[in-house]
Amino acid sequence: MNARADATVAVTGIGGFVGRHVALLLLRRGYDVRGTVRDLARAEEIERSIRAAGGTEAAKLSFAEADLLGEKGWADAFAGVSYVMHTASPFPARLPADEPKKRRSWPAPKA
Repeated sequence: MNARADATVAVTGIGGFVGRHVALLLLRRGYDVRGTVRDLARAEEIERSIRAAGGTEAAKLSFAEADLLGEKGWADAFAGVSYVMHTASPFPARLPADEPKKRRSWPAPKA
């Protein structure tokens, strides 16, 4: 992608490993980035880690609160966005008691 001066890219899952790296690459290419997080309280920590990785363009970084498992916040998150990089996927914090220990992945909910 070649950056356009007016292009904003929404990055879902910006708090994850892949999402942070995608955001960093987009910022370095001149895009404005709007990351989605389940809780805006995490935005400062995510921005710090992107800056620490060389994302000096973090002034072009903003955040929107939206949960992948619900509808709230997505209209605002995608308002004015030119592109979406979807890197988010829900993952349980711990294995459910009735799941076999060997199972480590679950499909993302249907969109």
